[in-house]
Amino acid sequence: MHAFVEYMHTQAVSHGAELFVIDSAGHLLIATRKTSAPGYERPSPDVIQRAAAGQMVVFAKAREHLVYALAKLDHISDTYLLVVRPT
Repeated sequence: MHAFVEYMHTQAVSHGAELFVIDSAGHLLIATRKTSAPGYERPSPDVIQRAAAGQMVVFAKAREHLVYALAKLDHISDTYLLVVRPT
């Protein structure tokens, strides 16, 4: 698991994003954190349901100047990857 978290951190830094692994209830399981990054906000149940159905769900919060993408992680039971980055 440590190698996976290190890989997530490397990807977050190289892409200027924040990565979160959550479960279907929106509970935070793993997070990368940069000092200037926004905090975690639980996606709505509708967004999680769409991701559970196999969609890559992309949405923006213009007021916060952030774009989000949520996808189900097929090889790890009940997990989703949430990517957050500035627009």
